[in-house]
Amino acid sequence: LALVGCVKNVIELGSEFETQMTRVVTLAGATREQVEEMRKPVLALAQDTAVGPSELAKGLYVLMSAGRSTGVAMEQLKISAQMSALGMGNMHDTTLAVTGAVFAYQKQNLTAADAANVLIKAVQLGNMEIQQLVPAIARVNPIAAAMGVSFRDVAATIATFTHAGVDAAMAATGV
Repeated sequence: LALVGCVKNVIELGSEFETQMTRVVTLAGATREQVEEMRKPVLALAQDTAVGPSELAKGLYVLMSAGRSTGVAMEQLKISAQMSALGMGNMHDTTLAVTGAVFAYQKQNLTAADAANVLIKAVQLGNMEIQQLVPAIARVNPIAAAMGVSFRDVAATIATFTHAGVDAAMAATGV
């Protein structure tokens, strides 16, 4: 009976992964060839990071929806998966945070690794979760980047406000 339950779980996990990868094609605009090219690296990343394949596929959906190439998508997916494995949030939220920052600060050449490090530090030093930081910082990033305010300064300001008891959305308004 226990073996039947294990087999059922494996089948359900595989089915969820396939469903998420299909979303990458049907909704995010990736080609079937691109998805097939990324299938094995995604599964390998799942083993390396202990983040489930279907969760990784959710992050891949965010990246391909943002128009990332397969190489850039896999690089950013790995960084987001490492954040998620650290307990920084689910793959959707961590991927959205990293790719949003990289996009907003593309003229300043912000890398995914640098964005992740800043986000991790902001959550550690502030009084918030990544799920609260993502929508707050996303509202500010494009304007701050255009004005020459660094991503590090924006994140540090929000962390400082939240550490003082202000919620992340209000802190972003203050920025």
